[in-house]
Amino acid sequence: MVSRTPRRAAALISLTWLIGFLISIPPMLGWRTPEDRSDPNACTISKDPGYTIYSTFGAFYIPLLLMLVLYGRIFKAARFRIRKTVRKADKKQPPLSPSEPRKMALARERKTVKTLGIIMGTFILCWLPFFIVALVLPFCEVGCSMPAWLGAVINWLGYSNSLLNPVIYAYFNKDFQSAFQKIVRCNNKRPQRRFCFEERPCKSEL
Repeated sequence: MVSRTPRRAAALISLTWLIGFLISIPPMLGWRTPEDRSDPNACTISKDPGYTIYSTFGAFYIPLLLMLVLYGRIFKAARFRIRKTVRKADKKQPPLSPSEPRKMALARERKTVKTLGIIMGTFILCWLPFFIVALVLPFCEVGCSMPAWLGAVINWLGYSNSLLNPVIYAYFNKDFQSAFQKIVRCNNKRPQRRFCFEERPCKSEL
């Protein structure tokens, strides 16, 4: 089992930024088509076929494959821990009915599948259209055309994933929910300041 340490987390975050840098910097160093170089002030994605394959697979298709594998392993690990916990509880205290542990396990498994499915489904739904277009268009510019409004919708659909992720994780994460509730309710639980109206001097609040 790999331990999670601050050093390991920092290394993984640095690796993520390095991969993003290696994907985005080549067009600035010349990996562009002659048409792209004709207007150096234009901020457009390089349409070079080699860079298109390199960037789309490096930024989406390979990470997507890794995510599917990792989320599959997470689901298997979660299912194993759920069933192990139920078996331990069953040994310590007999259930109300013979099917009670199975019902608990199935309910938790359904919730795990639902959470992972929504996270992965949202990611794929938001970003797959963008990267399909990014991969296909440079290879069929003559025979393919796409309305400007559709391109804008596809772009913003991908960007919306950054908006949806915090909502999804917050909705399914009980720790986040409880922390958020404490923040919202802090005004009601905050102790009120006491003022001394008696003849004896009050203690300074500083």
